[in-house]
Amino acid sequence: MAAFFGTDKTTAKRVQGLSHTYKALSEAENTTYVLHFIKFAGLVPLQTYYYKVQSGLPGGVESKWFNFRAPAAADYDDDFF
Repeated sequence: MAAFFGTDKTTAKRVQGLSHTYKALSEAENTTYVLHFIKFAGLVPLQTYYYKVQSGLPGGVESKWFNFRAPAAADYDDDFF
């Protein structure tokens, strides 16, 4: 699975993800649960980002676009510690 991610939908870059089958729950409920992970690194504080996800299957289905705003950066004062 992968995602397209960036500050603009038209210039979003493909980011490869990782998928993992959650065996214990899958076996307990007699169904298959798969967890998907994608790391969005290097976020700029208060910047809006756009993303959509794509399944890992051939001709993978894509989601609609979503967006979020990165949180403000934490400002740690050395005297605090």
